[in-house]
Amino acid sequence: MGTLYEFLKTNKIVTHLFWMLLFCFGLFSSCKTTKSAMTANTRPSYIKKAFQSSTINLPYNILKPNEAKGKLPLIIFLHGAGERGDDNERQLVHGSNLFIDSLDKYPAVYLFPQCPLNGYWSNVNIDRDEYPLKLNFSPSAPPTSALSAVMELIDQIIKDYPIDNKLIKIVGLSMGGMGTYEILQRRPDLFNSAIAICGGGHPDYTKGYNKKLRLWIAHGEADNVIAPIESVIMLKAAKDNNIKVKYTTYKDVGHNSWDNVFTDPNYLVWLFGKD
Repeated sequence: MGTLYEFLKTNKIVTHLFWMLLFCFGLFSSCKTTKSAMTANTRPSYIKKAFQSSTINLPYNILKPNEAKGKLPLIIFLHGAGERGDDNERQLVHGSNLFIDSLDKYPAVYLFPQCPLNGYWSNVNIDRDEYPLKLNFSPSAPPTSALSAVMELIDQIIKDYPIDNKLIKIVGLSMGGMGTYEILQRRPDLFNSAIAICGGGHPDYTKGYNKKLRLWIAHGEADNVIAPIESVIMLKAAKDNNIKVKYTTYKDVGHNSWDNVFTDPNYLVWLFGKD
């Protein structure tokens, strides 16, 4: 250190260059840090909100691009029974991060409502005395308060955001898959694409589906919570009613087949596609 000090002391030009270099290095480091901080601060994230419907107060999270250019697709995600509650957080456990990571490539408004703790997306009676669960759907019954709230929320989002009405899509897993099958029948005018994962429904639902609907049904072959036959029933009914349906099963996969869907490289390609 002493040698460097003496050298700089006796060489004014070198000293000047030395301090200039230090200044430039500090300026570069500062700019780099500021840029990184700005990038972190501008990264899109979900925003927590609540919607007062005619039936219940519905918590939800919404994600959208920082800058919207033109009209956007709307993606509704219906979670499973394990994510019910009022914390407005648990419904983001499955599938939400992928939408953040893909927002630049697939800009859209993403909507994650949360079903009340004792509620259901679908009008279904579930016998939990044995597994796989026995499901008894009531197609002629009115929608649950939770599903009614979701439909009202969707209508409000369409009013408040630049939504392309021809590109409204829904994804549901387990209990959310049940809700997906039902809402497609209750509001066939809304959806152009839907993915129902390890769910179930009443085959009569499909009679009211939009004939232009794109439907993807997925189920794990080893599912001992919701039997794969539930998806097979809906597959057959959809085909009988001329609905375009894609069907995927996963060998040796249990109830968490959503993991397979969300890691499928064709998941978002299909969801935002037209075929």
